[in-house]
Amino acid sequence: AYEKLLASFPTHALADGARLGLAAVKEAQGSFEEARGLYQQIVGSNPNGYAALSARMGIARTTELLGQKKEARQLYEEVLMLAQGSSRQQEAFIRWTVLGREMPPTPAADPVPATP
Repeated sequence: AYEKLLASFPTHALADGARLGLAAVKEAQGSFEEARGLYQQIVGSNPNGYAALSARMGIARTTELLGQKKEARQLYEEVLMLAQGSSRQQEAFIRWTVLGREMPPTPAADPVPATP
């Protein structure tokens, strides 16, 4: 259904929602690279749109699932700054914290972002 909507109405107001749904399906199927690419398309085409914050969280999550923990942690930190006062802020903070515990210590400690 998502693919049909996008093929028939690529500029429809709900197109980003369809892309977000399609990316979530790909992620659930274990196609993390493909899902990340779809999430990146959403952010690239409409960085301030209604689906952009969820897409940014999807980029961070799929990056983490691909084993790129340092990059994922940085992406979660970016979401933290953009998601002030939203449920995504808490989700990003939890993932940022968990990844920090899993990573080996670095000489310079990471600054702790504001808690949600």
